[in-house]
Amino acid sequence: MRMLLLFVLMTAAALNAAEAVNAGPLKFALLTATHVAAPDDTAFDTTFAFTNTGNHVVSITGVRASCGCTTAKADQTLYASGAHGVLDVSFVFGNRGGPQHKTITIITDDPQQPRVELTLEVTLPAAPVISHGDLVWRLGEVPAPRAVAVSIPDGCPYRLAGVDGTDAFAVATVAATAKDLRFTVVPRAAAKPATDAITVRTTGARTFTLWVAVKDTPAISGKIVP
Repeated sequence: MRMLLLFVLMTAAALNAAEAVNAGPLKFALLTATHVAAPDDTAFDTTFAFTNTGNHVVSITGVRASCGCTTAKADQTLYASGAHGVLDVSFVFGNRGGPQHKTITIITDDPQQPRVELTLEVTLPAAPVISHGDLVWRLGEVPAPRAVAVSIPDGCPYRLAGVDGTDAFAVATVAATAKDLRFTVVPRAAAKPATDAITVRTTGARTFTLWVAVKDTPAISGKIVP
């Protein structure tokens, strides 16, 4: 009984929040977009449709996403009374895995509705585990190879196919199976700054990235600070 009451209260709160957001002139058909990604998906693209139900022009003065992985753009900036609009949203997955929550904030010039918050709820397949984040070498040092390991955790649908170096960074594979990949990375030279992406390939369409760089940056406790 208590659980049922809690569910009813939470549902009512969510409906009240949605009504509050839609209390202004811009009425959105949907405030939250949900998606379950397939293993080969690399991005989720969706649209939020709305209508200006007020009796005056409303201007969208800004659109902000909670993450650099998400972009959003309105089809125009001024919406006359009765006009329909669309916000195009794209969420690029990158190395992410598991449940993802992203928000998009629309800023308007209407005092009754200065902000509208939209939400993406996206469930991604579990991602491979990469042993390092960014790898950084100090500008001018004698570059030494760094070891990297990539593994497939339980429940992850991907199988590893290899790794690609770049013009600025050399990669040498140490061991490779479908569920375990070990390699080294080293700058081909450290005389000038460089930033690049090492690509870990899977047997499907999705790839995963290890960012590497040579920077003029200090070392702390023997480690390069990116």
